[in-house]
Amino acid sequence: MVQIACDYVETSTNKRLGDFRLLDSESKSVTPELVNMFNSIGVQKRQEEMIRKEEKEMFSYLKGWQSPYGYASWPWVFHWMWRLSREGFSQTPLEDVAERIASGKRESCLEESYLIGVETMGNRSEPIYLTKEILDDFYRTDIPSFDAVQNEVLPSFVLMLPKNSISIVDYNANYEHSVTRDTRAILVVTNNCYRKILKTYYNESLKLYSEEQRSVYEDGKAYKAEFLIENIQKKFNDRLDPINYIDDERDGYMFESGFKMLALDDKCGAVFADFNWKDGTKNFEIFESEDTKKNQEEYKNMPNSIKTTGSIADSYAGLINVVANTILTMSHHTEYVSVKSPMTPRATGFNQVGQEIPPQPTTWIGEGYTNTKTKYDYPEGHVPMKGTSPRPHWRRGHQRWVCQGPGRKQRVLKWIKPVYVNGATN
Repeated sequence: MVQIACDYVETSTNKRLGDFRLLDSESKSVTPELVNMFNSIGVQKRQEEMIRKEEKEMFSYLKGWQSPYGYASWPWVFHWMWRLSREGFSQTPLEDVAERIASGKRESCLEESYLIGVETMGNRSEPIYLTKEILDDFYRTDIPSFDAVQNEVLPSFVLMLPKNSISIVDYNANYEHSVTRDTRAILVVTNNCYRKILKTYYNESLKLYSEEQRSVYEDGKAYKAEFLIENIQKKFNDRLDPINYIDDERDGYMFESGFKMLALDDKCGAVFADFNWKDGTKNFEIFESEDTKKNQEEYKNMPNSIKTTGSIADSYAGLINVVANTILTMSHHTEYVSVKSPMTPRATGFNQVGQEIPPQPTTWIGEGYTNTKTKYDYPEGHVPMKGTSPRPHWRRGHQRWVCQGPGRKQRVLKWIKPVYVNGATN
């Protein structure tokens, strides 16, 4: 049996950062057996056969792309989205959904992950592949504050990352090395898109809850159920009306231009985060509410629970940078975007399942891209001396607006790449 553990923090504007992980129910840990089972090709093949027979409309999506060597296979990503989008993933009873709407609370982390899975799967989100070189630079390029409109170049998409490029080391309760998890793909849904799927989710939940309540109140008391449902529906409609929010009021982040992301790793877990363009990542900070601290304390007391070392702000900011810079590149730096026809797979037999569906052309970002060369730099006032130079370090990249054209009225977004400042060490 498998259970799900989640841990999260919230920012001052109610944006959420955290992760969840599938655990073995007995050991309360990520066991090698669980990892092998979840990632096994056999499980993916059985799922493929089931979808081919029972969900034919999804079969063409499953067989629609083919990953090159060095990336997670597309069936592996599809398997993740399929699991996330199942109704049992969030494990939230209808009574809890109704109570949360009535009290104005935000959805649970697992519900949000479920909705991201539903949207990426239902929207047949396209995979976009990043090269290793541009991924490294995206990770090190901070995002300034933007006064941006909702970016709908793609309402949702899947970022495919080279293997062993972004890894996080976890430690157990005794601070002993537990597991190294490698981020393989990132599911992305814009805030505008998320609000639509959230409205659908609650309308469907309220419909089922209404039917359930009507069976409780008999005959002449049915009006009580009607009144209850109408009251809950009104509160939900108020929550999704931007006119009810001002400044950085709680939940107002949903109406700002931004996105939600879910970074999938190879150890049965994922990192999730909210991002708004107006906040950026340059001065990324984390705010922990009292509820968050309580949840974290309960999480830490679990036997063999997973903990992440290092600066959580840096880790999350780096993953957000990758997604945000991908969106900016598709919108403003299209010279780095290319579409490639897939290579024809070798024939290994006859009448293979899905062989009749050819894979689609693949979008790449960073084909032919090269990192900025090492720069030798000296601090202000430094008098060069033979054999000495500043300590080596990364100078982070950034995106900035540049005015050009007649009267310098045309604003163009320019990417200043990160650069490695090299110097001799003592």
